[in-house]
Amino acid sequence: WNPVKSSVQQVSYLSPPAVVPGSFVSDICVDALSPLVFVSDPANGADAALVILDRNTGIARRFLQGHAALQPDLSVPLKATRTGQETRRLDGSSTVPHCGIRPLIMDRKGQWLYFAAVQSRAIYRLPGALLRSPDLTEEKL
Repeated sequence: WNPVKSSVQQVSYLSPPAVVPGSFVSDICVDALSPLVFVSDPANGADAALVILDRNTGIARRFLQGHAALQPDLSVPLKATRTGQETRRLDGSSTVPHCGIRPLIMDRKGQWLYFAAVQSRAIYRLPGALLRSPDLTEEKL
């Protein structure tokens, strides 16, 4: 989105394996130092992941799926829903709300990407330089 012109700047499509059944991509963080965009996907909790999209190539990759830092902490009470623990989907089925990784922000110098799960007591960070590495692997991250 271009806030100056109030118009769409670029459209990017996310497809498997960057997204999975149950994906619910929510927050985005644009890296001012690179063509990368970081997207949080709280998914179904256990499948929560960080999606990294390269705006130049349109390629998106899924990282840290299922890592404890991205999953909801079930010991933290969640009182933001109507029924307390479940919400109803359009198809009529019930599910636990998307409480995994949600907020994303990068510091002004681009040194750290900060993130947290909605249902959590902790905030985590990843080094921007590592995230920008073209040979980034799940193991390195």
